[in-house]
Amino acid sequence: MNVVIDARYLNASGSGIATYTENLLRQLLKVDSVNEYGLVTRVPGLAGRFDSARCYDIVFNAPPRSRKTRFSLGRLLNKKSYDVYHSTFNLLPSGLNRPSVVTIHDVIPLMDPALIDTAWAFRWTAGRFWRRGISHAVHHTSLLVTISSTSAHEIAKHFGPEVAARIIVTGSGLDPFFLEDVGDDRALVEHLVGGSFPYVLTVGQGSPRKNHVRAIRAFERAFAPDDPMRYVLVRRLRRPDREFERVIADPSIRDRLIVVGHVRNEELRALYRNSQAFFFPSLVEGFGLPIIEAMASRCPVVTSDLGAMAEVAGDAAWLCSPLEISAMASALRAATTDGSERSRIIERGVERTTAFDFQRCAERTLEVYRRLVE
Repeated sequence: MNVVIDARYLNASGSGIATYTENLLRQLLKVDSVNEYGLVTRVPGLAGRFDSARCYDIVFNAPPRSRKTRFSLGRLLNKKSYDVYHSTFNLLPSGLNRPSVVTIHDVIPLMDPALIDTAWAFRWTAGRFWRRGISHAVHHTSLLVTISSTSAHEIAKHFGPEVAARIIVTGSGLDPFFLEDVGDDRALVEHLVGGSFPYVLTVGQGSPRKNHVRAIRAFERAFAPDDPMRYVLVRRLRRPDREFERVIADPSIRDRLIVVGHVRNEELRALYRNSQAFFFPSLVEGFGLPIIEAMASRCPVVTSDLGAMAEVAGDAAWLCSPLEISAMASALRAATTDGSERSRIIERGVERTTAFDFQRCAERTLEVYRRLVE
């Protein structure tokens, strides 16, 4: 069997889709010793990253989230010899003449465009793009896979029973990078936090669904101005966000908040490991990968009691309403001061990460490929 996997998210870094795609591919090559894998890439050389003669490049130099993916990639692929096409990121090329599977990570743009961005114009254009793209993928692919039961429920809710019958939950996993023992890595983050220890950590791009404004207010309520606790927010740059900018300019929080735009993987791991608590109060997620990254790093987690966050965290985190600042503040105080419960949550978190395994994800995905060919 020859499978083509769209791996263009690996041409960049720092996204959950890139983590999913890389670990899925690495585990597919371990659990399957026969099949070949063509990797759609923007530049030659991606296949070499996987050190396998069964991987080869298919160069298509266009961004994954582009009209060219929808309207031009299919023509290129139809000239190739392969058995199954797998899109790893919600979109499907038009006109494919082979069986296909699409990983639908979430349908957040269909739930509420206001969750995507603060800018009205971008919400409208991005919302329109994703509504059309996801709908086309869902209705034209042979099978769908998704990474959580929450996402499967939302897909079925939006598209109905016929689509629900074609959804397979393969799950996601933990990148083993976060399990590596590297000893004392505090020095890796000192330049990021300016020597500001202890701290609470939040990681996520700056869309409204990440709930960063309420998160800052919850931190402010949880810790008095004279408390040494600081708040480190790793937030990838977005378009201007007036409410966020107004909040972080407030003198009551400004000197206690450290906003970091980008970190390397080694720095992210060190930030988790040296944090007093990981705070992830999202309104909606398809999975919530940082939750298990923090757990693997022995960092106690405070997260939302909704959807995928509650599904992924289980009983190994403090769960609270992401809409109630007082509830989030109470959870943060408990996570950083309640010694016995903190230790219990840390151990439960480490145990919880074993439920999320990319090998199982790869085995389930391989069964999907075989089902399509058979």
